[in-house]
Amino acid sequence: MTAQKWIELWDSSAEAPGSSGTSALSADPKSTLLLRFRIQPGAEALEALLHARRSMLREERTLGRAEGEPSLEDAVFSPETILWQALPGQEAACIRTIAELEARVERILAELPR
Repeated sequence: MTAQKWIELWDSSAEAPGSSGTSALSADPKSTLLLRFRIQPGAEALEALLHARRSMLREERTLGRAEGEPSLEDAVFSPETILWQALPGQEAACIRTIAELEARVERILAELPR
């Protein structure tokens, strides 16, 4: 049985969110990445995703983060996408965190009665 891919890296660009066409103060776009992840779950998986996110945020607050590790709290979740602004050196850590989030969604869904 192959695992369902719930979240995929959709885009990684050097643009600050909401800065396109504005003169708003923001971080230097060349020094930040905007990671866009597409979410493809149904209602059941979306609820599992939100539960897994809350769990990971509690762990982050309780156990802390490694030096320079981005916070999942900075990621913006919508029903279709996750947007996460990060420094270029943090891209791999963001992708690992999203992979862990997806693994937790899989475990939650596997525990649900069928």
